Amino acid sequence: MICMLLVHNGLFESAEASLEYFGNVRTDKTVGTKFQGVETPSQNRYVEYFEEVKEKHNGQVPEEIPQKVSEIRIYKLSGLGRGTGTDFSCEVFEGRTKVFEMDFGRQMNCQANYRSEADVLEVIPINFPVVRGDVKFRFWCQSSSVPRGYEDCPFYFWFHTSFIRDKSLFLKRDVLDNPHKQKTWTTYHADFAVELLFAP
Repeated sequence: MICMLLVHNGLFESAEASLEYFGNVRTDKTVGTKFQGVETPSQNRYVEYFEEVKEKHNGQVPEEIPQKVSEIRIYKLSGLGRGTGTDFSCEVFEGRTKVFEMDFGRQMNCQANYRSEADVLEVIPINFPVVRGDVKFRFWCQSSSVPRGYEDCPFYFWFHTSFIRDKSLFLKRDVLDNPHKQKTWTTYHADFAVELLFAP
């Protein structure tokens, strides 16, 4: 919120500059050098959304655009839990309301196929609902070797449907909540990523 205010008041031109400033000011260097700025990539994403609203939409939040996820791809799963995604499941929230869930191993509400040659899990949701506004994907894993962080889960992310470009959202490890932390990088491959594809 503070970062958005800094951009709104014109103290910083970009979300990136505002986030960097806030992190530097908030970090108590007498205690240590650990960065104490905005904690999750999803929070950063929303500061970037705010910058776009200010710069491209004259401060007006764009109309909520309904979206429907047609496919989920999770890249570089080898070495993560069972390594095939069959121990993973996912919950989807619109705002704070759970609207959908999938279990990749049991093929619940989805068809999941792991392609070992590409090291990618491809998931086709069955009857995925149309979502609008703030949407959260939260992923769970049955394997205890996969660490949990915020939200007591391995990884999650928020996005807003009005800011989807080219009918896809590609999130690398460093912009996924929890895998972005360096302490998890022995678990998550450098090219670990989640991609959402949206119906035309």
